[in-house]
Amino acid sequence: MTPPPEDPAPSAELVAAARTLSAERLRFAVPACLVSFGGFVVITVLAGFTTVLNVTVVGPLNLLTLLMVLGFPVVGVCAVLYSRRAAEWDRRTEEVLAAARRAELEKAEAR
Repeated sequence: MTPPPEDPAPSAELVAAARTLSAERLRFAVPACLVSFGGFVVITVLAGFTTVLNVTVVGPLNLLTLLMVLGFPVVGVCAVLYSRRAAEWDRRTEEVLAAARRAELEKAEAR
């Protein structure tokens, strides 16, 4: 009967690279979500409970309408920025995974 295969522990370098990558994603995603979601919450609260946004800006457009229309490009910009960053993170994730696979193969060959 053969013994069960050893579970190779990832190297400290690979763990550090994965943690760095996760931290970078959080540093971007949390503020981006807060800006986009927080903006909509603030506009909703101001529109529902005050008359601050009833100021006429141009013709029939009031401040509420203007801010709501401008909210969509803000979310779009956040999405574009995230997709660009995500492409870089995906590339780096593949590098970390490839290094982990190489280390696993080297350990298997050494046995």
